Parts: sequence; C-alpha cells; structure tokens
Amino acid sequence: MKIRKEDCAGLIIDFQEKLVPTISGSQDILRNTDKLIRGLRIFRVPVYFTQQNTRALGLTLDVLRATMENFTAVEKMCFSCFEEPQLVQLLIDSNKKYVIIAGVETHICVLQTTLDLLNNNYIPVIVEDCTGSSREKDREVAIRRMRKEGAILSTSESILYELCSKAGNNDFRELLKLVKEFNNA
Repeated sequence: MKIRKEDCAGLIIDFQEKLVPTISGSQDILRNTDKLIRGLRIFRVPVYFTQQNTRALGLTLDVLRATMENFTAVEKMCFSCFEEPQLVQLLIDSNKKYVIIAGVETHICVLQTTLDLLNNNYIPVIVEDCTGSSREKDREVAIRRMRKEGAILSTSESILYELCSKAGNNDFRELLKLVKEFNNA
C-alpha cells in the first residue's frame, strides 16, 4: 500500500543533547533526520517531537529545533511515546493513519512506541537511517522485531519521494533541491 502525505504524521523521538552523542553513527543519523523533517515540512505533514526526561538528557538538538517554527516537544518519562497522553491526543486530533518515526534509542523508545502504535491501529513507518542505538546490535535486533510485528521500514529519501508521488510540481522541485543540498554537502 502506497503511503500518502495527507495520511501521515511525523514523530521525532528524543534527539537530545546528552543522548545523541552516545549513539552509534549519530552524525549520519542526525543529518538524515534533519533532511526528513525538512522534507515532511515541504509536504505539510505535521511533525511531533518528544523529549525523554529533559532535566537529565537535555533539550532537542538545536539543528532539529531550527527546522520548526514554534518548536515544542512533548515531555515524557515513559519509554513509549504512546504512554504520554499529550502525544496521544495530538495523534488523535491529527486524524492520521501512518506515523513516520525517527528516533533514538531504537531498541528502547522507538521499539516500545512502535509496538503501542500497532496495538492502537496506527501504522508505524520506521525510517531506518534516522534511528540509532548506542550499540548497533541492539538497533539491528529492534529493527527486525518491528518489521516482524508489522511496522513498515523505509529510508529518509525513499519515504520523502513516496510522499511526493510525482514530478513536475512545486513540492517535487523543493524536494529535489533539498536532496541535492544534502547529497552535495
């Protein structure tokens, strides 16, 4: 089934100051997530951010906050974002079926959120190149489990082109410019 932009919300999980530096391959993951968020904004897909225990782990990284006007993040203490009533309400209000997910750590918060989304009739889309864990093995096992449980797997560029759907319009031109900017930097 093809994913359409009007059916999606984005969820950016815990890209925080003290957490991201501990993630294997964090620079590439951060760069891909920046591209993903900018692309979702081209398609006017709502994007929600979470922060796990902000007092201990710090704020969402500046590079990601800067991509959003009026940035806000949902504070959480539970590993699953879906256990935070504020986020659940945002998803209900958005009336979206697919939740495009980027986040850390893959084997903890991303995995538990994905399982809860599946159990509540959402379709999680895990953007593999926008997820990470401190240990790569933990990430790999979590990705396999999410696939087995029914999540859709994609990459940042693949999901953005899927949401775009066709060439020759303004959204495509903006996406092409964005992809070239990231690929040439």
